[in-house]
Amino acid sequence: MTSKAHWSEGLNSAQHEAVSHDRGPVAVLAGPGTGKTRVITHRIARLIERDGVRPESIAAVTFTVKAAEEMQERLGALIGQSPASRVSVGTFHSLGRRILHKWGDTIGVPGLTDLMDSVQRKRMLREAARLAIDEGHVPSVLLAGGGIEALGERAWAWIEFLRTSAVFADESMKLATKWMELIEERAESGEWDDERIAAERTNAEELTASSAIYTHFERIRLERGLLSFDDYIMLPIRVLRESERARAVIHDEVRHVVVDEFQDVNGAQLAFLRELSPPRMERDICVVGDDDQAIYGFRGSDDRAFQHFAEIWQGAEVVTLSENYRSSEAVLATAQRVIAAAHDRFEPEKEILARRDFDDAPSQVEAVHVAGNAEEGVTIAAMILEDLAANDGRDLARIAVIGRSHNTVSDIGRAMELEGIPVDFSQTKRFEEDDAVLDVKAWIGLVTGWPGSWVMRLLVRP
Repeated sequence: MTSKAHWSEGLNSAQHEAVSHDRGPVAVLAGPGTGKTRVITHRIARLIERDGVRPESIAAVTFTVKAAEEMQERLGALIGQSPASRVSVGTFHSLGRRILHKWGDTIGVPGLTDLMDSVQRKRMLREAARLAIDEGHVPSVLLAGGGIEALGERAWAWIEFLRTSAVFADESMKLATKWMELIEERAESGEWDDERIAAERTNAEELTASSAIYTHFERIRLERGLLSFDDYIMLPIRVLRESERARAVIHDEVRHVVVDEFQDVNGAQLAFLRELSPPRMERDICVVGDDDQAIYGFRGSDDRAFQHFAEIWQGAEVVTLSENYRSSEAVLATAQRVIAAAHDRFEPEKEILARRDFDDAPSQVEAVHVAGNAEEGVTIAAMILEDLAANDGRDLARIAVIGRSHNTVSDIGRAMELEGIPVDFSQTKRFEEDDAVLDVKAWIGLVTGWPGSWVMRLLVRP
């Protein structure tokens, strides 16, 4: 039987500082390969083993179910399955769902709820839009382009944006009113020209109409017990703000919060954390993430998440993990040069150092520019063939091709296969990647003149 590791074992000095910090909020700046998951699990172990904290009072928040499962597994290996299973490890939404299940009635959420589908959403948006029109919140000009259906879809775009930013319906209407007042002030002062005023009025009218629709939409769907995925963030915020009893119990139950991949949080998730660990109460909150990474802006994440953390939890400690155990020096040097050009960094002087030796790591990173997507696969295949020719006996399993999307990787993989390079796809092939389907697409591409590697595929097929 293997004995449990001590919470402070296997940590470098910066990791130990992040794990042992117990004097209030702390932000841990951890790039890829610097041991962020180790910091999170060992910090939880420190709370339980050294400080005697009840595992049930710790919430470790991740962004995916898979990440939560991996963290739970690593925590179990560190402190044992029994205490690890009592720690709340899950996504923002799973934590919010637990709160809502227990306290939803305090804000009028029905006992039986269901996730709404797109058909239900569109139907309720139409109902809400008609009510907003009857109340005079929708100028006739907003109905000119597509009628009530188009109005509802535009309103939904506003609603999604507002909810991602933790703006509720009543707050949205106040924002629209303030916007209109600002426009009138600028018009009177002459600070804005006529074109700017006209454009701002159009947008403000859209927000006013959308806010009215938002208000009715929220009421209608809650009456029917229909929730959206975002409600598992938004409604717990309301619970914590509006129910003193629920707030007291939740704050007592969840005393320690650790957040993984903090750079990916959006405004609503940040507001949720603020209600869960209010800065005025000097709560124990630790956020871990890469302040130089921001790839989820398309889904609402805030690239200034760490700046907001420092503004909300003022005086928070900042610990930088600067030792990388995953990448070669050439890769890190290239990454450092790229990020150094960023105009707004939370920690501009941060520099990551390589701590792993590679026998055959290249001394530099090569960048190749191709004319278009169709050339990517052919170019990569040529580079691999050149490397194999120069390095007899090279193990193909040591070569990885990473793309921006599954489609991109599939296209590159097919081009490599055509060059005789065996490919092991890490994802299951979809039906449209079946050889028969690809053959049909190749003939269609050839007949229509669509650019691509169709001719090569047809030439090598029997």
